[in-house]
Amino acid sequence: MGESLVTDVLALLETEADAILAGKYTVIDDLAARKADLFSALQRVPPPADDLRKISELLVRNQAMLAAAIRGISAARVRLEALRAVRDGLQVYDQSGRFAAMPVTRPDLVKKA
Repeated sequence: MGESLVTDVLALLETEADAILAGKYTVIDDLAARKADLFSALQRVPPPADDLRKISELLVRNQAMLAAAIRGISAARVRLEALRAVRDGLQVYDQSGRFAAMPVTRPDLVKKA
């Protein structure tokens, strides 16, 4: 059972990595229960040190990829918020040095035949 358990864990971690790279975060969520079950089984039947090392390396890799994905999503969110703020109006300082909102006016579209 130990070898097939390790094989299952390694396969699941590879599937998780593929999902992270593809941006399929719902797949990661779907894998969570299976991952928990496999790691519970690993606690009951500890594999050899070499297998644990492989598992650990994949876990560290996946964690780093998830952290990078979170940073990327956060950066994109900040950028979108900045673009929305510019679309809604500019934030400037008025003549007295106070922060003021300046609405952005859009020129009318001109249709040419």
